[in-house]
Amino acid sequence: MEIIENIEAIGLTLYLKKQQALILSDIHLGYEEALYKKGVIVPRFMLKDIILRLESVFEKVKPEKIIITGDLKHEFGEINQQEWREIIRFLDFLLKHCKELIIIKGNHDKFLLPITKKRKIILQSCVFLDNYFILHGDEIPDIPQQTKAIIIGHEHCAIALRQKNRVERYKCFVSGEIKIKNESGKNKRYNLIAMPSLNTITEGTDILNEQLLSPFLQENLSNFSVFAVGGKNYDEMLEFGKVKVLRKMVGRMSR
Repeated sequence: MEIIENIEAIGLTLYLKKQQALILSDIHLGYEEALYKKGVIVPRFMLKDIILRLESVFEKVKPEKIIITGDLKHEFGEINQQEWREIIRFLDFLLKHCKELIIIKGNHDKFLLPITKKRKIILQSCVFLDNYFILHGDEIPDIPQQTKAIIIGHEHCAIALRQKNRVERYKCFVSGEIKIKNESGKNKRYNLIAMPSLNTITEGTDILNEQLLSPFLQENLSNFSVFAVGGKNYDEMLEFGKVKVLRKMVGRMSR
């Protein structure tokens, strides 16, 4: 499904068609070991699951570039053993499917460099690709003047639909216009797309009801459009309409 011109959502990824660039967001490898340290035991299936889902994406598109918007790893203060093993394996998998792999440093990636150096990948703070500004989304830097659209991760966008005591949560893309100062100091409106997380253990932050973290999403999101991702393999895309309509609908369903 095309979210805005030239940008298509495929599963939990975005594809810039003219640039042949595939964008992934917030993988959080090592998440299971972090849960284990907190006393929560879950099977370590996420990497295998993500690779299977991405293989279905690669059946549809053959990207020249793959861009990760940040938070490739999960632990803030160290590299755990699971992260060492799985990140190398994941990078090798991605490198087989593209000519260039670009990794943007997320707020969870403070100690990622020792791993990426093994594959000679340089971490970047952002990417400006043919007027598309791609970054993690935890901070707002100077926006290049020629920016056509901004793509962020960080928020792990999802929506929760409630019906009495039952709650169904779906990962989603959120798209709309925001107003930010550009490099020249002038306020300018930009198309923004906020992505869901590729982490398949958790669904993410309910953008309808929960407090949002990204400074890019602090404006009134009422007129933003929601594109939900469903299906057993995240292979169904549904345009859910505007945030303001969904909030009214959720309010009626919860009565």
